[in-house]
Amino acid sequence: MVDLSILDSLPEINILKDEDISLETIQQGMIADYEEEYENLYGEKLELVPTDPWRMYMNAVSAPLYQCAVIMNERFKQNFISYMYLNSTRQWGGNFGYVETGEEYAKTTMRFTLSEVSEADVTIPAGTQCTDGNENYFATDADLVIAAGDLTGDVDATCTVSGVAANDIAIGKINILSDPVDLIESVSNTTVTSGGKDPYTNDELKEKIINFASVYTVAGPEDAYEVQVMEGFPEIADARARADSNANVHVYLVLEGGELPSSAFCTQVKNYITDLKRFPGTDKLLVSAPDTVEYTIEATYYISTDKREIEADTKLAVEDAISEFASDTGTTIGKAINPDDLISFAKAAGARRVVLTTPSYQAIDEDELAVCTNITLTYGGMEED
Repeated sequence: MVDLSILDSLPEINILKDEDISLETIQQGMIADYEEEYENLYGEKLELVPTDPWRMYMNAVSAPLYQCAVIMNERFKQNFISYMYLNSTRQWGGNFGYVETGEEYAKTTMRFTLSEVSEADVTIPAGTQCTDGNENYFATDADLVIAAGDLTGDVDATCTVSGVAANDIAIGKINILSDPVDLIESVSNTTVTSGGKDPYTNDELKEKIINFASVYTVAGPEDAYEVQVMEGFPEIADARARADSNANVHVYLVLEGGELPSSAFCTQVKNYITDLKRFPGTDKLLVSAPDTVEYTIEATYYISTDKREIEADTKLAVEDAISEFASDTGTTIGKAINPDDLISFAKAAGARRVVLTTPSYQAIDEDELAVCTNITLTYGGMEED
Protein backbone atom coordinates (compact mmCIF):
# COMPACT_ATOMS: atom_id res chain seq x y z
CA MET A 1 0.00 0.00 0.00
CA VAL A 2 1.35 3.41 -0.99
CA ASP A 3 1.95 6.00 1.74
CA LEU A 4 2.39 9.76 1.54
CA SER A 5 6.19 9.60 1.77
CA ILE A 6 6.21 9.19 -2.01
CA LEU A 7 5.22 12.86 -2.25
CA ASP A 8 8.45 13.99 -0.61
CA SER A 9 10.38 13.51 -3.86
CA LEU A 10 8.07 15.72 -5.92
CA PRO A 11 9.36 19.14 -7.02
CA GLU A 12 8.20 22.34 -5.36
CA ILE A 13 5.42 24.37 -6.98
CA ASN A 14 5.78 28.11 -6.33
CA ILE A 15 4.95 30.66 -8.99
CA LEU A 16 5.98 33.56 -6.76
CA LYS A 17 9.46 32.10 -6.41
CA ASP A 18 9.74 31.12 -10.07
CA GLU A 19 8.69 34.57 -11.30
CA ASP A 20 10.49 36.49 -8.54
CA ILE A 21 7.28 38.08 -7.30
CA SER A 22 7.36 39.73 -3.89
CA LEU A 23 6.01 42.91 -2.33
CA GLU A 24 9.37 44.57 -2.92
CA THR A 25 9.67 43.56 -6.58
CA ILE A 26 6.13 44.79 -7.27
CA GLN A 27 6.88 48.13 -5.61
CA GLN A 28 10.21 48.49 -7.43
CA GLY A 29 8.62 47.58 -10.75
CA MET A 30 5.80 50.12 -10.39
CA ILE A 31 8.21 52.91 -9.42
CA ALA A 32 10.62 52.06 -12.25
CA ASP A 33 7.77 51.99 -14.79
CA TYR A 34 6.46 55.33 -13.56
CA GLU A 35 9.90 57.00 -13.73
CA GLU A 36 10.52 55.56 -17.23
CA GLU A 37 7.13 56.71 -18.55
CA TYR A 38 7.64 60.16 -17.03
CA GLU A 39 10.95 60.53 -18.87
CA ASN A 40 9.35 59.36 -22.13
CA LEU A 41 6.57 61.95 -21.81
CA TYR A 42 8.47 64.96 -20.49
CA GLY A 43 12.05 64.33 -21.60
CA GLU A 44 13.57 64.65 -18.16
CA LYS A 45 14.51 62.15 -15.50
CA LEU A 46 12.47 61.78 -12.36
CA GLU A 47 13.39 60.05 -9.11
CA LEU A 48 10.55 59.30 -6.77
CA VAL A 49 11.96 59.83 -3.29
CA PRO A 50 10.42 57.85 -0.39
CA THR A 51 8.34 60.86 0.70
CA ASP A 52 6.95 61.55 -2.78
CA PRO A 53 3.12 61.23 -2.68
CA TRP A 54 3.11 59.15 -5.88
CA ARG A 55 5.66 56.73 -4.45
CA MET A 56 3.64 56.45 -1.26
CA TYR A 57 0.54 55.81 -3.37
CA MET A 58 2.28 53.03 -5.33
CA ASN A 59 3.57 51.44 -2.13
CA ALA A 60 0.01 51.35 -0.84
CA VAL A 61 -1.41 49.93 -4.09
CA SER A 62 1.31 47.26 -4.34
CA ALA A 63 0.19 45.57 -1.10
CA PRO A 64 -3.21 44.35 -2.39
CA LEU A 65 -1.61 43.45 -5.73
CA TYR A 66 0.89 41.24 -3.91
CA GLN A 67 -1.94 39.81 -1.81
CA CYS A 68 -3.76 38.84 -5.00
CA ALA A 69 -0.59 37.19 -6.33
CA VAL A 70 -0.24 35.16 -3.11
CA ILE A 71 -3.86 34.02 -3.29
CA MET A 72 -3.53 33.08 -6.97
CA ASN A 73 -0.34 31.13 -6.23
CA GLU A 74 -2.05 29.28 -3.39
CA ARG A 75 -5.10 28.47 -5.52
CA PHE A 76 -2.89 27.23 -8.35
CA LYS A 77 -1.03 24.92 -5.96
CA GLN A 78 -4.35 23.33 -5.00
CA ASN A 79 -4.21 21.55 -8.36
CA PHE A 80 -1.35 19.40 -7.01
CA ILE A 81 -1.74 16.72 -4.37
CA SER A 82 1.16 17.79 -2.16
CA TYR A 83 -0.53 21.10 -1.46
CA MET A 84 -4.22 20.14 -1.41
CA TYR A 85 -6.32 20.56 1.69
CA LEU A 86 -9.95 20.52 2.78
CA ASN A 87 -12.39 20.78 -0.13
CA SER A 88 -9.62 20.64 -2.75
CA THR A 89 -8.61 17.20 -1.51
CA ARG A 90 -12.21 15.98 -1.51
CA GLN A 91 -12.83 17.35 -5.00
CA TRP A 92 -9.68 15.67 -6.26
CA GLY A 93 -10.86 12.37 -4.79
CA GLY A 94 -14.15 12.83 -6.61
CA ASN A 95 -12.26 12.65 -9.91
CA PHE A 96 -11.58 9.00 -9.11
CA GLY A 97 -14.98 8.27 -7.62
CA TYR A 98 -13.76 8.48 -4.03
CA VAL A 99 -16.18 10.49 -1.90
CA GLU A 100 -15.78 8.92 1.55
CA THR A 101 -15.21 11.29 4.47
CA GLY A 102 -14.37 8.65 7.07
CA GLU A 103 -16.88 10.00 9.58
CA GLU A 104 -19.24 7.55 11.23
CA TYR A 105 -21.86 7.78 13.96
CA ALA A 106 -21.70 6.02 17.31
CA LYS A 107 -24.44 3.46 17.96
CA THR A 108 -26.03 1.76 20.94
CA THR A 109 -29.18 -0.11 21.99
CA MET A 110 -31.77 1.78 24.02
CA ARG A 111 -34.24 0.15 26.41
CA PHE A 112 -37.52 1.93 27.05
CA THR A 113 -39.49 1.04 30.18
CA LEU A 114 -43.18 1.82 30.61
CA SER A 115 -44.57 3.28 33.82
CA GLU A 116 -46.99 0.36 33.90
CA VAL A 117 -48.07 -2.56 31.74
CA SER A 118 -50.41 -1.35 29.00
CA GLU A 119 -53.42 -3.17 27.63
CA ALA A 120 -52.59 -1.83 24.15
CA ASP A 121 -49.39 -1.63 22.11
CA VAL A 122 -47.24 1.42 22.85
CA THR A 123 -45.26 2.90 19.97
CA ILE A 124 -42.11 4.96 20.44
CA PRO A 125 -41.58 6.66 17.07
CA ALA A 126 -38.33 6.50 15.12
CA GLY A 127 -36.14 9.51 15.80
CA THR A 128 -37.00 9.73 19.50
CA GLN A 129 -33.96 11.26 21.15
CA CYS A 130 -32.23 10.38 24.40
CA THR A 131 -29.14 11.95 25.97
CA ASP A 132 -26.54 11.40 28.64
CA GLY A 133 -26.76 15.03 29.73
CA ASN A 134 -23.38 15.84 28.15
CA GLU A 135 -24.64 16.99 24.75
CA ASN A 136 -24.52 13.47 23.31
CA TYR A 137 -27.90 12.78 21.72
CA PHE A 138 -28.98 9.42 20.30
CA ALA A 139 -32.05 9.01 18.08
CA THR A 140 -33.86 5.71 17.68
CA ASP A 141 -33.38 4.08 14.27
CA ALA A 142 -36.91 2.69 13.90
CA ASP A 143 -40.30 2.66 15.51
CA LEU A 144 -40.31 0.62 18.71
CA VAL A 145 -43.54 -1.18 19.51
CA ILE A 146 -43.86 -2.42 23.09
CA ALA A 147 -46.54 -5.05 22.82
CA ALA A 148 -49.54 -5.06 25.13
CA GLY A 149 -48.64 -6.84 28.34
CA ASP A 150 -44.89 -6.07 28.05
CA LEU A 151 -43.09 -3.57 30.22
CA THR A 152 -39.91 -2.92 28.20
CA GLY A 153 -38.63 -2.83 24.63
CA ASP A 154 -35.23 -2.44 22.98
CA VAL A 155 -34.32 -0.53 19.83
CA ASP A 156 -31.09 0.50 18.09
CA ALA A 157 -30.15 4.17 18.25
CA THR A 158 -27.57 6.33 16.49
CA CYS A 159 -25.82 9.47 17.68
CA THR A 160 -27.05 12.62 15.97
CA VAL A 161 -23.47 13.87 15.48
CA SER A 162 -20.62 11.88 13.95
CA GLY A 163 -17.25 11.39 15.63
CA VAL A 164 -15.44 9.57 18.41
CA ALA A 165 -16.69 11.90 21.14
CA ALA A 166 -19.84 9.80 21.57
CA ASN A 167 -17.96 6.49 21.88
CA ASP A 168 -17.46 4.57 25.13
CA ILE A 169 -20.50 5.92 26.98
CA ALA A 170 -21.07 3.31 29.67
CA ILE A 171 -24.21 1.21 30.00
CA GLY A 172 -26.97 3.13 31.73
CA LYS A 173 -25.48 6.61 31.21
CA ILE A 174 -27.85 7.62 28.40
CA ASN A 175 -30.88 7.90 30.64
CA ILE A 176 -32.60 11.18 29.82
CA LEU A 177 -35.53 11.17 27.40
CA SER A 178 -35.22 14.35 25.30
CA ASP A 179 -38.48 13.81 23.42
CA PRO A 180 -41.15 12.93 26.00
CA VAL A 181 -43.35 9.98 25.09
CA ASP A 182 -46.54 9.09 26.92
CA LEU A 183 -46.35 6.16 29.38
CA ILE A 184 -42.50 5.99 29.28
CA GLU A 185 -41.09 5.94 32.80
CA SER A 186 -37.40 5.53 32.01
CA VAL A 187 -34.84 4.93 29.27
CA SER A 188 -31.32 3.51 29.37
CA ASN A 189 -28.65 2.30 26.97
CA THR A 190 -27.97 -1.42 27.34
CA THR A 191 -24.68 -1.44 25.41
CA VAL A 192 -21.56 0.72 25.50
CA THR A 193 -21.66 3.21 22.64
CA SER A 194 -19.22 2.51 19.82
CA GLY A 195 -18.52 2.95 16.12
CA GLY A 196 -18.17 6.72 15.97
CA LYS A 197 -15.31 8.03 13.85
CA ASP A 198 -14.03 11.51 13.10
CA PRO A 199 -13.58 12.62 9.48
CA TYR A 200 -10.27 11.70 7.89
CA THR A 201 -7.49 14.19 8.40
CA ASN A 202 -6.16 15.78 5.23
CA ASP A 203 -3.20 13.37 5.11
CA GLU A 204 -5.40 10.36 5.80
CA LEU A 205 -7.76 11.39 3.01
CA LYS A 206 -4.88 11.83 0.55
CA GLU A 207 -3.58 8.37 1.40
CA LYS A 208 -7.03 6.84 0.95
CA ILE A 209 -7.41 8.47 -2.46
CA ILE A 210 -3.93 7.53 -3.65
CA ASN A 211 -4.59 3.90 -2.79
CA PHE A 212 -8.16 3.94 -4.07
CA ALA A 213 -6.89 3.57 -7.64
CA SER A 214 -5.66 0.09 -6.71
CA VAL A 215 -9.19 -1.20 -6.23
CA TYR A 216 -10.39 -0.18 -9.70
CA THR A 217 -8.80 -3.20 -11.30
CA VAL A 218 -9.81 -6.81 -10.86
CA ALA A 219 -6.42 -8.00 -12.05
CA GLY A 220 -5.51 -8.82 -8.46
CA PRO A 221 -2.60 -6.46 -7.71
CA GLU A 222 -1.16 -6.94 -4.26
CA ASP A 223 -1.87 -3.32 -3.32
CA ALA A 224 -5.56 -3.86 -4.05
CA TYR A 225 -5.87 -6.60 -1.46
CA GLU A 226 -4.12 -4.46 1.13
CA VAL A 227 -6.33 -1.46 0.44
CA GLN A 228 -9.52 -3.52 0.61
CA VAL A 229 -8.52 -5.05 3.92
CA MET A 230 -7.49 -1.75 5.52
CA GLU A 231 -10.65 -0.04 4.30
CA GLY A 232 -12.92 -2.75 5.65
CA PHE A 233 -11.34 -3.30 9.07
CA PRO A 234 -10.07 -0.21 10.92
CA GLU A 235 -8.71 -2.39 13.74
CA ILE A 236 -6.03 -3.72 11.35
CA ALA A 237 -2.72 -1.89 11.84
CA ASP A 238 -0.99 -3.36 8.80
CA ALA A 239 -1.69 -5.74 5.94
CA ARG A 240 0.71 -7.33 3.46
CA ALA A 241 -0.35 -9.27 0.38
CA ARG A 242 2.08 -11.46 -1.53
CA ALA A 243 1.35 -13.69 -4.50
CA ASP A 244 3.23 -16.87 -5.32
CA SER A 245 3.72 -18.67 -8.60
CA ASN A 246 0.70 -20.93 -8.00
CA ALA A 247 -1.80 -18.03 -8.00
CA ASN A 248 -2.03 -18.16 -4.22
CA VAL A 249 -2.40 -14.71 -2.66
CA HIS A 250 -1.27 -14.66 0.95
CA VAL A 251 -2.63 -11.76 3.00
CA TYR A 252 -0.90 -11.29 6.35
CA LEU A 253 -2.52 -9.18 9.07
CA VAL A 254 -1.52 -7.55 12.34
CA LEU A 255 -3.99 -5.64 14.52
CA GLU A 256 -3.58 -2.40 16.45
CA GLY A 257 -1.23 -2.75 19.37
CA GLY A 258 0.65 -5.55 17.64
CA GLU A 259 -2.05 -8.12 18.40
CA LEU A 260 -2.13 -11.10 16.05
CA PRO A 261 -5.51 -11.88 14.48
CA SER A 262 -7.42 -15.03 15.41
CA SER A 263 -8.30 -17.62 12.79
CA ALA A 264 -11.94 -16.55 13.09
CA PHE A 265 -11.01 -12.94 12.31
CA CYS A 266 -8.89 -14.05 9.34
CA THR A 267 -11.86 -16.01 8.01
CA GLN A 268 -14.03 -12.91 8.40
CA VAL A 269 -11.53 -10.84 6.41
CA LYS A 270 -11.30 -13.49 3.70
CA ASN A 271 -15.09 -13.62 3.37
CA TYR A 272 -15.21 -9.82 3.20
CA ILE A 273 -12.71 -9.65 0.32
CA THR A 274 -14.40 -12.55 -1.45
CA ASP A 275 -17.78 -10.84 -1.26
CA LEU A 276 -16.34 -7.70 -2.85
CA LYS A 277 -15.54 -9.76 -5.97
CA ARG A 278 -12.67 -7.50 -6.96
CA PHE A 279 -10.10 -10.16 -7.77
CA PRO A 280 -9.80 -12.76 -10.50
CA GLY A 281 -11.29 -16.18 -9.94
CA THR A 282 -7.89 -17.79 -10.53
CA ASP A 283 -6.51 -16.27 -7.34
CA LYS A 284 -6.69 -18.45 -4.24
CA LEU A 285 -6.95 -16.18 -1.22
CA LEU A 286 -5.24 -17.15 2.03
CA VAL A 287 -5.53 -14.84 5.06
CA SER A 288 -3.44 -15.41 8.18
CA ALA A 289 -1.27 -13.86 10.84
CA PRO A 290 2.40 -13.44 9.96
CA ASP A 291 5.07 -15.62 11.49
CA THR A 292 6.72 -13.90 14.44
CA VAL A 293 10.40 -13.29 15.06
CA GLU A 294 11.03 -12.60 18.72
CA TYR A 295 13.74 -10.31 20.05
CA THR A 296 14.57 -8.40 23.21
CA ILE A 297 15.86 -4.91 23.93
CA GLU A 298 18.60 -4.45 26.51
CA ALA A 299 20.27 -1.07 26.66
CA THR A 300 21.95 1.51 28.84
CA TYR A 301 21.23 5.15 28.06
CA TYR A 302 22.80 8.43 29.13
CA ILE A 303 21.49 11.98 29.28
CA SER A 304 23.38 15.23 28.77
CA THR A 305 24.09 17.40 31.82
CA ASP A 306 22.34 20.21 29.95
CA LYS A 307 19.10 18.45 30.81
CA ARG A 308 19.77 18.31 34.54
CA GLU A 309 16.67 20.34 35.39
CA ILE A 310 14.43 18.05 33.36
CA GLU A 311 16.23 14.81 34.08
CA ALA A 312 13.19 12.87 35.26
CA ASP A 313 11.05 13.96 32.31
CA THR A 314 13.85 13.16 29.86
CA LYS A 315 14.32 9.67 31.29
CA LEU A 316 10.62 9.01 30.89
CA ALA A 317 10.64 10.38 27.33
CA VAL A 318 13.60 8.20 26.32
CA GLU A 319 12.05 5.04 27.75
CA ASP A 320 8.74 5.84 26.07
CA ALA A 321 10.56 6.39 22.77
CA ILE A 322 12.24 2.99 22.97
CA SER A 323 8.86 1.40 23.66
CA GLU A 324 7.51 3.30 20.66
CA PHE A 325 10.25 1.78 18.51
CA ALA A 326 9.18 -1.69 19.63
CA SER A 327 5.54 -0.86 18.94
CA ASP A 328 6.29 0.58 15.50
CA THR A 329 8.36 -2.44 14.52
CA GLY A 330 5.75 -4.79 15.98
CA THR A 331 2.89 -3.37 13.92
CA THR A 332 4.65 -3.25 10.54
CA ILE A 333 4.89 -6.59 8.78
CA GLY A 334 8.27 -7.22 7.18
CA LYS A 335 10.03 -4.39 9.02
CA ALA A 336 13.61 -5.17 9.96
CA ILE A 337 14.88 -5.06 13.53
CA ASN A 338 17.18 -2.07 13.13
CA PRO A 339 19.18 -0.92 16.16
CA ASP A 340 20.08 2.32 14.33
CA ASP A 341 16.37 3.22 14.31
CA LEU A 342 16.10 2.38 18.00
CA ILE A 343 18.97 4.71 18.84
CA SER A 344 17.43 7.43 16.64
CA PHE A 345 14.15 7.13 18.54
CA ALA A 346 15.98 7.44 21.87
CA LYS A 347 18.14 10.40 20.80
CA ALA A 348 15.14 12.25 19.40
CA ALA A 349 13.57 11.93 22.86
CA GLY A 350 16.62 13.39 24.61
CA ALA A 351 19.20 10.61 25.09
CA ARG A 352 22.80 11.71 24.63
CA ARG A 353 24.15 8.18 24.14
CA VAL A 354 22.72 4.66 23.96
CA VAL A 355 24.71 1.48 24.49
CA LEU A 356 22.86 -1.53 23.11
CA THR A 357 23.42 -5.09 24.24
CA THR A 358 20.52 -6.33 22.13
CA PRO A 359 19.14 -6.34 19.51
CA SER A 360 21.49 -6.54 16.58
CA TYR A 361 20.29 -5.91 13.05
CA GLN A 362 18.05 -8.64 11.67
CA ALA A 363 16.24 -8.66 8.33
CA ILE A 364 12.59 -9.71 8.47
CA ASP A 365 10.82 -11.52 5.64
CA GLU A 366 7.64 -10.13 4.09
CA ASP A 367 5.53 -12.73 5.89
CA GLU A 368 7.11 -12.12 9.30
CA LEU A 369 6.61 -9.71 12.17
CA ALA A 370 9.29 -8.68 14.64
CA VAL A 371 7.90 -8.94 18.19
CA CYS A 372 9.72 -7.52 21.19
CA THR A 373 9.20 -9.84 24.17
CA ASN A 374 11.10 -7.86 26.82
CA ILE A 375 12.65 -4.42 27.34
CA THR A 376 15.37 -3.92 29.94
CA LEU A 377 16.66 -0.36 30.23
CA THR A 378 19.35 0.93 32.55
CA TYR A 379 19.88 4.61 33.19
CA GLY A 380 23.62 5.26 33.08
CA GLY A 381 23.45 8.80 34.42
CA MET A 382 24.39 12.18 33.00
CA GLU A 383 27.34 12.99 30.78
CA GLU A 384 29.04 16.16 29.60
CA ASP A 385 28.61 16.89 25.88
